[in-house]
Amino acid sequence: MKNNRFVAIVLVPGFLFLLVFVVFPVAYGLGISFYDYNPANSQNPFTGIENYKRLIHDEVFWIAVKNTIFFCVVAVTANIVITLFLAEMICILPSKWMKTMFRTILFIPCIAPMVGTSTVWKYGIFGTDGGALNRIAGLFGAAPKNWFLTTWQFMLLIIVFTLWADIGYNVVLFTAGIEGVPKELRRRAPLTGRGLCGGFFGLNCRLWDVHLHLLRL
Repeated sequence: MKNNRFVAIVLVPGFLFLLVFVVFPVAYGLGISFYDYNPANSQNPFTGIENYKRLIHDEVFWIAVKNTIFFCVVAVTANIVITLFLAEMICILPSKWMKTMFRTILFIPCIAPMVGTSTVWKYGIFGTDGGALNRIAGLFGAAPKNWFLTTWQFMLLIIVFTLWADIGYNVVLFTAGIEGVPKELRRRAPLTGRGLCGGFFGLNCRLWDVHLHLLRL
């Protein structure tokens, strides 16, 4: 009974936060999408699905959909590949303090304020005047460049920043999953007849169900 009470005390504030700041805004936004809504007007007539009809025929909307799909596919795939490699490298380190140190270093960007880090990346790294990337390019005789002018460059910068900010969380999940696999099974993975990579994914990933579900979320 005491355990249930403790779980409720811990979970209720989180559920209330999600309800107020996630569920309610999404439901409210979905509701007003059926109206010709303007917060400055006293009356907002009901339009049904007319807004969605206009959205389907909007070229900007389909460009946004294409960019979103591209970002999700590339960023998620790169994230999983990079974090899995880093997690495996951390797990084979000989001492526990080294594993803890590298996990901590990689996890620091996850707890850093997003507004502050994005400002540092925008002006300190990718800035046209004085940015670190342009300074390095200047050492090889290249002129300063605005990295935000073209779509593919801007998309690449967003993906790089997202990977930097997120890999620490997934590294912690993957290292926990890898260390949870018995060492005997890990040694047998390459001997399953499917090669090193096939044995690794085929045998070990079966034991990562919880971690992979968290990663998908």
